[in-house]
Amino acid sequence: MSPSNAIVVYDIPGNCSEDRVWSPNTIKIRYVLNHKKLPYRVEWVEFPDFAAVAQKLGAPPTGRGRKGPTFSIPFIYDPATSKYVSNTIDIARYLDAAYPNTPPVFPAGSESLIAAFDDLWHEKGVPPMFPLMVPFVHSQLNPASQPYFRKTREAFMKKPLEELCTPDNEPALLAAFEKALGRFDAYMGDHSPFVMGKNITYADASMAGWLTWMKRVRGPESRAWKAVESWQGGRWKRLMEAFAALEHFPEGGIVAKL
Repeated sequence: MSPSNAIVVYDIPGNCSEDRVWSPNTIKIRYVLNHKKLPYRVEWVEFPDFAAVAQKLGAPPTGRGRKGPTFSIPFIYDPATSKYVSNTIDIARYLDAAYPNTPPVFPAGSESLIAAFDDLWHEKGVPPMFPLMVPFVHSQLNPASQPYFRKTREAFMKKPLEELCTPDNEPALLAAFEKALGRFDAYMGDHSPFVMGKNITYADASMAGWLTWMKRVRGPESRAWKAVESWQGGRWKRLMEAFAALEHFPEGGIVAKL
């Protein structure tokens, strides 16, 4: 694949880092693309525009709500096949199938196991992160995205953003997250930072994507992130070190318009 035929990743810009990358779901896909050494470029879309842009382009919905199909990040466009693909795990499956000569993130016979592990991660590992993260995500978004984010996240969390993570309750929130991560530490054992041993799989990219979210948005020197690095004997610090070589993200700069 030549750079001129690069895969397009649609993403929402933030301001917590120079490359503008913050979303855990697109970070997962960026890790997969970098692991496979597949070139890609970015088109930035603000939160209020995302559904309209996805529908206009013909990208598949990422889910279905009470009012019909829903659209969110990420989705990609692959000019080599003229296909739009949505949802992180479906994008990863597509990339394995479309580019079989690249390192797989679903090794042969592992897809069901990895998908089940990822479901458990999203059920038990991710929710404790939300109160620790959502207010800080809001503050680093562009003004165009902040009202949409506040409205939707306050409806989901059933609290004003300012009440989610305070100096008084943050220790308890961190303790809950530490307990959740301890469960996954026990599943994985101490043989490797990766779920299946020596090689990166989608399960690892998914966990690393969410943890990178925290590291970037809260800050690598923040008390919250330093706590995570210390938990479970430094397992999560080792996982992030294993992904450090893949954490180079093109900034893009093309903003998709309606």
